[in-house]
Amino acid sequence: SDLFGDEFLFGGRRENIVAEVTLSFLEAARGAEKSVTAQVVDACASCRGSGGAPDAKARACHRCRGHGRLAQQVLLFTQEVACPDCGGRGRTFTTPCPECGGQGAARYRREIALAIPAGVRNNTLLALDLPGEQRVLVRVESHPLFERHGAHLIVRVPVPFSTAALGGKVDIPTVAGVETLDVPAGACSGDSVRLAGRGLPDLASGGVGDQIVQFIVEASPVPDDPTRALLERMRRLELSRKAKPETSKVEG
Repeated sequence: SDLFGDEFLFGGRRENIVAEVTLSFLEAARGAEKSVTAQVVDACASCRGSGGAPDAKARACHRCRGHGRLAQQVLLFTQEVACPDCGGRGRTFTTPCPECGGQGAARYRREIALAIPAGVRNNTLLALDLPGEQRVLVRVESHPLFERHGAHLIVRVPVPFSTAALGGKVDIPTVAGVETLDVPAGACSGDSVRLAGRGLPDLASGGVGDQIVQFIVEASPVPDDPTRALLERMRRLELSRKAKPETSKVEG
């Protein structure tokens, strides 16, 4: 049928994509309700999908003999396809519907409500409850802070030098909002904390990923006089520790 001719090569397959919708990263992470307007194929409003004109008599399709399907040879394999004469219904009418030409379906401009699940990925195809496996393509925008790896998230958080050295707390972004995280004393750039179950829902497995927080220790700015004096004292202490000879006890 020519009704389903507007297909696109997507991921190596031909898909009947009728519309696209774009989500922000957080909308995709949390799930969203969206609506799109598109030209879709649906059951003919005049014949209610039968393909026949009012008062027309139905008869078994001559081509498929009422089965609605035909065997088609593809290379070494045989597959079944919908009969092009009856559209897979298995019957035709003495007088076809004037609105859809006997196909039982027609193109209509419709507003489609979409319930997009949390954790949806970029370039996901959402199937519509319409004939012909019509789909909506979901695009997901990137985020300046969150880096996605499957269902896991990586966030790199700047930590002041003093907080990294002495320990403390920093605010971190999560999908649910801003939270406070403890930074252990002596933290270095590249150290990370894994927050189990704080990532994204995995639509394939039904589980939830983790969020990994990586610390980026900020370089100390040009110190003022009190800070310089403190750093000089720290340096002398470090040098004295290195210069102090190690003693060992000899048991005899």
